[in-house]
Amino acid sequence: MIWPFDEPTRQNIAARCAAFARLPESEPAPALKRAAVAIALVGADGVASGTALLLTLRAAGLRSHRGQWALPGGRCDEGETPVEAALRELHEELGLELGPDAVLGLLDDYPTRSGYLITPVVVWAKASGAISPNPQEWRRCIASRLIT
Repeated sequence: MIWPFDEPTRQNIAARCAAFARLPESEPAPALKRAAVAIALVGADGVASGTALLLTLRAAGLRSHRGQWALPGGRCDEGETPVEAALRELHEELGLELGPDAVLGLLDDYPTRSGYLITPVVVWAKASGAISPNPQEWRRCIASRLIT
């Protein structure tokens, strides 16, 4: 089943995010740096349109994780929440400017081998037509359909 990119789908995902029981927050190990990624839900174009999430292909010239597919995101600045970081990174990397009202919820934090504690932030990117990938960070951006 392909989920249409409409208000009932938005409400369904928001309700599921609200019902999601995140693991209890604890202080990250001192060695871990805070980061966030945006799971940006957008309308997919084409014959099989529906709800999709944005994936990006990291530029070949980057210092780390070059040439890998990734969710938009990055390190939290000093005093910045994961939500603020995810929205800022989404704007910096893809030119997509969303406000806090676009946030549907948070998923569990997860530690990486590269020393980060990453918070996934689910956002409804209704203004997806404004996507403009930053060529210094990304070679390509695609919308991958959500299928159940």
